[in-house]
Amino acid sequence: MVEKFRKFESISKNITFWFALISVIGMMTMMLVTFIDVALRKTVQSSIVGASEYASFGLCLLVMCGMGYCEMCRGHVQVTMFLRLMPRKLAFACLTLVNILGTATAFVLASCVLRQGIKLSTSTVKGVLTGIPYYPFYYICFVGLLLFALAHLFTTTRSFCALFNDEIAEDITKDWQ
Repeated sequence: MVEKFRKFESISKNITFWFALISVIGMMTMMLVTFIDVALRKTVQSSIVGASEYASFGLCLLVMCGMGYCEMCRGHVQVTMFLRLMPRKLAFACLTLVNILGTATAFVLASCVLRQGIKLSTSTVKGVLTGIPYYPFYYICFVGLLLFALAHLFTTTRSFCALFNDEIAEDITKDWQ
C-alpha cells in the first residue's frame, strides 16, 4: 500500500512541478518589471505603464500555481507539537480532521475562482492601465488551486490511512520534529 502512495506521490509531484514553474515565471516577471520600473523612475523619470498590474498578475501566478507543489513536497508548515504528545491513533484522527477541513476549503476556493473567471469572461473588465483581461489569470489560478486541492486530498487520504497502517504512519511521523 505504501508503494502505491509513493507512486501516486511521484506522479503528482511531476504534474505540480510544471505548475510550480509557472509560479517561478510569475515571480521572475514580478521582480523584473519592478526592477525595470524603479530603474526607469530613477534614471529617466519615466516608468512602465501598468507595472503594478503586471506585478499583481505575477503575484497571483506565484501563489496559486506554487501551492500544489509545496503541498506535495511537504513544504507547508505543520505544527506537530501537540500531535507528538497525543496517542498515535488520536493524533492521526486529529490530523485527518484538520486535513479534511483544509481540503474542503481548497475545493471551495477553487470553485469560487472558477466562477469568478467565468463571470469575468463574459464581461468587459480589463486592467485599468494595461487593458489586459483578467479572466485568463483566473483560469490559470483555478487549475493551480485545483492541483493544490487534489494534493491536499492526497495528504488527507494518507493521514486517514495512517490510522490503520503503521508503515504509512511511520512515513508521516518521520517529518515530525
